[in-house]
Amino acid sequence: MVGIEAAGDELGRSVTEHASGAAQNMRKAANVYLQENPPTTSPSPFSQTTHDVTATTSSATQSIYNVASTLTSAVSSVASTAGAWVSSRVGPVSPSTNASFKSTANAYDSATTGISAGTQELTNAAAEAVGDVVQNEWGRDARHVGGHLAESVGNIGGVIGQVAEVGTVAAVAGVKGAAAEQNKEGSGEWKNVSV
Repeated sequence: MVGIEAAGDELGRSVTEHASGAAQNMRKAANVYLQENPPTTSPSPFSQTTHDVTATTSSATQSIYNVASTLTSAVSSVASTAGAWVSSRVGPVSPSTNASFKSTANAYDSATTGISAGTQELTNAAAEAVGDVVQNEWGRDARHVGGHLAESVGNIGGVIGQVAEVGTVAAVAGVKGAAAEQNKEGSGEWKNVSV
């Protein structure tokens, strides 16, 4: 790897490593807390209605997240096709420009893969640590209700992330589509473009 690809790879790896370290620290802190504080002997009761409402909210926000995720995938597919279409109409670019297309797309993939993995690691560690502390302080029922509420918040955050990502995904998918089309064409000659 050279240049921008190496930088993207390094960014992705760095985020993953730092997130893993932070996640381990969260788990250790929760374990220390649990060792120093005995579990509650009088857990907080929650009505079935509370359980039902929080479960329904979690399910509804998951559906919204699924729609946003599908939209992002669809935008990526359309943008890739559009990039390939434009590239096929313009004709082959120089080998160095094509290499730049591929390097930029690869750098983005490496960086976002590491960021995504790191974010997931932190999210899982936080959910586990908070759940353990909530259960310790207020009982299993509180953990169950809190888990649904946390899922709802996480789903809403995921929707916001998906919506924010659409533009970037489209741009990168367009570059990838253009690079793929250039690889198919192979020659360095320009095509006639009708106006």
